[in-house]
Amino acid sequence: MNYSRKAPKPLNEASVVSIPNPSAWLYRIEKQTSYLSDITPLCSDLENEQTGGFGFDATANFKITDRTSIYAFYRYWDIDDSNPNTFACGGFVGIGLEPKNVTNEAGIGVAFKF
Repeated sequence: MNYSRKAPKPLNEASVVSIPNPSAWLYRIEKQTSYLSDITPLCSDLENEQTGGFGFDATANFKITDRTSIYAFYRYWDIDDSNPNTFACGGFVGIGLEPKNVTNEAGIGVAFKF
């Protein structure tokens, strides 16, 4: 089964925007929405408070031309279990939570201005 999950914009931003320093911030996620309705319209979406933990996101952009740049990024977060909350699916009522997770992401990309 597959469903979408959405976190609001990172909170507690402290950005560094000048190159050669990467753009970086620490953040804390306060609410997660699990779109269980993506599985079936009989299910309600699940909203959980997930306040324990932190994350870091850094991006470095390198201008190639006025319209083209390349970038590298690194993301890390270590988030605790969310508070449990109820959801409904058909005639069933359940309790769900977003589990603790530790994630590392790194990548490169190309950006074009049109």
